[in-house]
Amino acid sequence: AITDFIFGRAGANSLAELAFMQKPNVLLPLKSAAHHHQEKNADIFETAGASLVLHHKQDLVFLLLALAHNEAQQKNMKEALRLLSRPQAAHTIALLIHKL
Repeated sequence: AITDFIFGRAGANSLAELAFMQKPNVLLPLKSAAHHHQEKNADIFETAGASLVLHHKQDLVFLLLALAHNEAQQKNMKEALRLLSRPQAAHTIALLIHKL
């Protein structure tokens, strides 16, 4: 693995990639995103145990160090990400369109 942890935004594509890669992560949702969709996405991943979310005035270094020293949490995050991943999504959508 090139990296052990990922720090990023919470857009749909970013989250799909995170779920596919199953990398422990910390999300910083873009507050100015339309309809607060990144905050909603981050909440879903946080609730599922798949991500940590950097909330207002939290310390990123503290979150990353805590995660780095907690192998059980890393393992749980990877499993939660695996459950959220949909690697066959494009194929499934193509089949549905073909049926139309």
